[in-house]
Amino acid sequence: MAGVLGNLGEVCTGLGDAAQALVFLREGLQAARADGDPSMLAHTMNNLGSALALAGNLAEAETLLQESIDLSLTHSYPYLSVMG
Repeated sequence: MAGVLGNLGEVCTGLGDAAQALVFLREGLQAARADGDPSMLAHTMNNLGSALALAGNLAEAETLLQESIDLSLTHSYPYLSVMG
Protein backbone atom coordinates (compact mmCIF):
# COMPACT_ATOMS: atom_id res chain seq x y z
CA MET A 1 0.00 0.00 0.00
CA ALA A 2 2.84 2.40 0.79
CA GLY A 3 4.19 2.05 -2.74
CA VAL A 4 0.84 2.81 -4.37
CA LEU A 5 0.28 5.85 -2.17
CA GLY A 6 3.83 7.00 -2.83
CA ASN A 7 3.36 6.68 -6.57
CA LEU A 8 0.10 8.64 -6.47
CA GLY A 9 1.77 11.33 -4.41
CA GLU A 10 4.72 11.50 -6.76
CA VAL A 11 2.40 11.96 -9.75
CA CYS A 12 0.53 14.75 -7.96
CA THR A 13 3.81 16.46 -7.09
CA GLY A 14 4.88 16.23 -10.73
CA LEU A 15 1.60 17.82 -11.77
CA GLY A 16 2.11 20.63 -9.26
CA ASP A 17 -0.76 19.57 -6.97
CA ALA A 18 1.08 19.75 -3.67
CA ALA A 19 -2.08 19.61 -1.55
CA GLN A 20 -3.22 16.27 -2.99
CA ALA A 21 0.35 14.95 -3.03
CA LEU A 22 0.63 15.64 0.70
CA VAL A 23 -2.55 13.68 1.40
CA PHE A 24 -1.26 10.60 -0.44
CA LEU A 25 2.31 10.88 0.83
CA ARG A 26 1.45 11.41 4.49
CA GLU A 27 -0.73 8.31 4.36
CA GLY A 28 2.01 6.51 2.46
CA LEU A 29 4.53 7.46 5.13
CA GLN A 30 2.33 5.90 7.81
CA ALA A 31 2.01 2.74 5.72
CA ALA A 32 5.77 2.62 5.07
CA ARG A 33 6.50 2.95 8.79
CA ALA A 34 4.00 0.16 9.54
CA ASP A 35 5.51 -2.09 6.85
CA GLY A 36 8.99 -1.71 8.31
CA ASP A 37 10.71 -1.59 4.91
CA PRO A 38 13.56 0.93 5.23
CA SER A 39 13.91 1.37 1.46
CA MET A 40 10.23 2.23 1.05
CA LEU A 41 10.38 4.48 4.09
CA ALA A 42 13.38 6.40 2.72
CA HIS A 43 11.77 6.72 -0.71
CA THR A 44 8.47 7.93 0.76
CA MET A 45 10.26 10.45 2.99
CA ASN A 46 12.09 11.74 -0.07
CA ASN A 47 8.86 12.14 -2.05
CA LEU A 48 7.06 13.77 0.88
CA GLY A 49 9.97 16.15 1.34
CA SER A 50 9.71 17.18 -2.30
CA ALA A 51 5.97 17.76 -2.01
CA LEU A 52 6.46 19.80 1.16
CA ALA A 53 9.03 21.95 -0.61
CA LEU A 54 6.58 22.47 -3.47
CA ALA A 55 3.98 23.53 -0.90
CA GLY A 56 6.44 26.01 0.61
CA ASN A 57 6.97 24.15 3.88
CA LEU A 58 10.73 24.21 3.63
CA ALA A 59 11.57 23.46 7.27
CA GLU A 60 9.57 20.22 7.34
CA ALA A 61 10.81 19.36 3.84
CA GLU A 62 14.42 19.74 4.92
CA THR A 63 13.87 17.55 7.98
CA LEU A 64 12.30 14.72 5.98
CA LEU A 65 14.83 14.94 3.17
CA GLN A 66 17.68 14.72 5.67
CA GLU A 67 16.03 11.73 7.38
CA SER A 68 15.70 10.09 3.97
CA ILE A 69 19.38 10.67 3.22
CA ASP A 70 20.45 9.37 6.64
CA LEU A 71 18.30 6.24 6.31
CA SER A 72 19.56 5.67 2.76
CA LEU A 73 23.19 5.92 3.81
CA THR A 74 22.62 3.69 6.84
CA HIS A 75 21.15 0.97 4.63
CA SER A 76 23.41 1.57 1.62
CA TYR A 77 20.77 2.83 -0.81
CA PRO A 78 23.04 5.00 -2.96
CA TYR A 79 20.27 5.97 -5.40
CA LEU A 80 18.19 7.56 -2.68
CA SER A 81 21.12 9.21 -0.92
CA VAL A 82 22.10 10.89 -4.20
CA MET A 83 18.51 12.07 -4.79
CA GLY A 84 18.44 13.92 -1.47
